[in-house]
Amino acid sequence: MLNICNGSSKGFTKIIHNLLDIIVQHFLEVGSNLEYEEILGSVFPPHRQENEEFGMKVLNKIYRDINDDFVHELTPFEEYVLYHILHFVYDSSENGFCLKDSVKTFYSKIGDGQLDFDELKVLLIIKTPEDLKGICFEDIDFLDIGKIFELYKTNQEFVNDFLHIDLEYFTDLMPEDILLEYENIKKDLQEVETEIRKVKGSINDKETFYEIVDKLIKRFNHYVVHNKVNTALNNKLGEMDEKGVQVIFHMYANEFLKPYNIVIQRELDTGRGIVDFHLSQGREYQALLEFKLDSNRNIVEGINYQLPIYLISQEIEYGIFVLICYSESSYNDSKKFHEEAKKVSENYQKIIRFFSIDTSGNAKTGSKIKTENEMRLGD
Repeated sequence: MLNICNGSSKGFTKIIHNLLDIIVQHFLEVGSNLEYEEILGSVFPPHRQENEEFGMKVLNKIYRDINDDFVHELTPFEEYVLYHILHFVYDSSENGFCLKDSVKTFYSKIGDGQLDFDELKVLLIIKTPEDLKGICFEDIDFLDIGKIFELYKTNQEFVNDFLHIDLEYFTDLMPEDILLEYENIKKDLQEVETEIRKVKGSINDKETFYEIVDKLIKRFNHYVVHNKVNTALNNKLGEMDEKGVQVIFHMYANEFLKPYNIVIQRELDTGRGIVDFHLSQGREYQALLEFKLDSNRNIVEGINYQLPIYLISQEIEYGIFVLICYSESSYNDSKKFHEEAKKVSENYQKIIRFFSIDTSGNAKTGSKIKTENEMRLGD
């Protein structure tokens, strides 16, 4: 039997499995009279629909697992197939493959008083195979792997830690090209994690700390430019304001910095004003980040005076001025501020860096790139 109906009585569980037996048996009998791809293969993901030998093994296993006395855990792939069997039988029958009489028959064999009131209520609403979906499946993530993977490409932490979905369980549902892309992302993440493990707990000098802060900005920029995070900042609803950008960045930075034991705080009062972000590992290693939008009229003043006075008042050596550019032209024009930051650094004996992030969304897709510059490998 299948590991479903947890917490239900043996009688109720047996009735549900008897109904599944009828449905799957009907599906196999109808499908056996036609070409495999017409019916039996149609309940598989598109990339698996042509492999008849593989498909029949899966279908026979599901039917066998429903009927034997052992408790079987369906894989997400098998859940996908069973879900679509239920839908096919319901959708292809004139009356939706009515189960009312079958429910009465199986209940009469169990006998009165063997089911509790809630179980009886559930039996009363079972009219067709469609009604069994809510009983057989606790969730239907297996139907949305395409959407979940698109989200995973830009925000692995959200998928893993917030949605609590491990895509490793769903690899059978991925077409070959998507599976390859997933494996490459996993490989990249493993390399990053290996690098983090080498650094974690071993920040023994300011240079290493500053490198991690630099990498934080660069990785955030990478997701904005190359992985469509720009659509969260700049879309049909308009350009996100400075506070909104800070919230998005803080959410990402907080997760990025955890493995390094680096703490990030928003809106720290320096004594000479409120700085956007303060990063620290103890008192020895500290840095400040100041964000501005390209529409702000005080960018030059921010680089020359605002960030420096925050650093001076807090006696912190390192700071980064981050400019969010909503147009490609402002991004290109902003490159002059790198030299401005170098001059300010020399003037105040601080390390002040400038970084601009292009959120215009004008980076070309791979099929339209004609030159190496258009790949934007420097971003």
